[in-house]
Amino acid sequence: CWHIRPPVIQTSRPDLDPLISEWAKVNKIDLLLSIFFEYRIRPFLLDSANIGGINLHPSVLPHNGGFHSSFWGLVNQTPLGATLMWMDEGLDTGGIIAQKIFTDNGVLNANDVRTLQRQFCKELFEENIDDLFNEGYIEKLEVGRYEIIKK
Repeated sequence: CWHIRPPVIQTSRPDLDPLISEWAKVNKIDLLLSIFFEYRIRPFLLDSANIGGINLHPSVLPHNGGFHSSFWGLVNQTPLGATLMWMDEGLDTGGIIAQKIFTDNGVLNANDVRTLQRQFCKELFEENIDDLFNEGYIEKLEVGRYEIIKK
């Protein structure tokens, strides 16, 4: 994929980080990765990323997007699990790359669900990152829509 490891910047507010803002202005951002991020990624950052943005979300989207996904999954009896997805300008509405699902055994509480969701997010990332960047390539089809194409 990359012949030289690109720089990685970890920040809690990329939209307020001066280095990231500068890189966005000159299209030096290849990929945004959002993991348990509390804020919506701003459109100027998404638009500046050459490849796009990937989000690991602790729910089976489109169910229980946003915060408190473990609580709402139990209350609404919707599927529980995790989603690896492309980010778009909506809130948890991008294209789904992969999901892992588990069922409520009737004794799980919200903390138990959250722990399993986070574990499934980690597994989704580990199981899919090589396929995304080594065995295939990403083609930008149109704004906000991407496709993995195997070599």
